[in-house]
Amino acid sequence: MTNKTKKPNPLHTLCRKAFEEFYLEKFRTEYYFKGIDGKRLNDIISALKFKIGDKQYTEERFVALFKVFIEGCYELSQNDRSFPRLKDDYNLNLINYYFNGLFTKIRSRAEQKKARYSKFGQGVSDDTAESEEFKDVI
Repeated sequence: MTNKTKKPNPLHTLCRKAFEEFYLEKFRTEYYFKGIDGKRLNDIISALKFKIGDKQYTEERFVALFKVFIEGCYELSQNDRSFPRLKDDYNLNLINYYFNGLFTKIRSRAEQKKARYSKFGQGVSDDTAESEEFKDVI
């Protein structure tokens, strides 16, 4: 009988930490992380990797993209009626459930910001990190 313990996935660990920090900042309470949340986080990471395609990202750059994604999810949960359950219960299960719709809307907003800046002959400003991080995915 062998002990098959899984080695921790550093990307999963970094994304979990980023999500828990974001959640604490926005909701002023710690996120109760359950086993299913770990699975859903893996699903979200896999989906983001799929959307990125063949582009190579360092862990640091991927975590930055993940942060932009969860921030975008939060903004949409507060301002977009397409995701009503997410507004009342912001969690990894619902983010995973709505992934395609959330990603599409976040990418669309990034494209609009990028177009707005390039239309006026300006580069992307520091306050449009969303556009900057999603520009390679678009």
